[in-house]
Amino acid sequence: MWIVNAANPVTELRWSPATGVVAPVEGDAPAAVTWSRLGATGDEAEVPLRVHATGLGSGTRWHLDRLLTGTTAAAIDVSEHPTIKALAEAVAADRGGLGLIGDNDGTWPGVKVLPLAIAADAVPSSDAVPGSERTPDCRPLFVAIAVPKQGEWPAIAREFMAYLHSWQGQLDVAQDGLLPLTRAEILAQRELLGGPVER
Repeated sequence: MWIVNAANPVTELRWSPATGVVAPVEGDAPAAVTWSRLGATGDEAEVPLRVHATGLGSGTRWHLDRLLTGTTAAAIDVSEHPTIKALAEAVAADRGGLGLIGDNDGTWPGVKVLPLAIAADAVPSSDAVPGSERTPDCRPLFVAIAVPKQGEWPAIAREFMAYLHSWQGQLDVAQDGLLPLTRAEILAQRELLGGPVER
């Protein structure tokens, strides 16, 4: 979920695959991007946008980077923070602050959540999860397993993937605070893995 300073009057963030959230103009200096790009008017429009995020190793940071500017080749300065608490405190103290945190990271004083508004005719991004109809603000959690180029997968890898796509595996995912896969997502993943698919 996107968070901003509690006093920020913007009520939603508009997103498209091409422009992302910020809709930057190529050649912009990062300091020149203001909240007018995100729909603010009046005094708030000229407040510089300052993005706060976790470090580059974070999946949430990867997700922020892919949603922020879309396919536009424009750079936006990002202030990195070691924890979600530090990130939320920075946004709460920054009139122009914008951050992205997981919806299971709780609520924080001094910030408010902004929904992502997606145009009805928006084409999914090229890296959308196969089989998924989720909105782009729902961050996928990827599981990577090394397998041989030829021959059979190791039995433990096959068993682990079968568990992940099973009812029990998805129940365990939900109990850990994550969203389980939909049936369409599970079927698409099984097809990608070359396994049998029962429709």
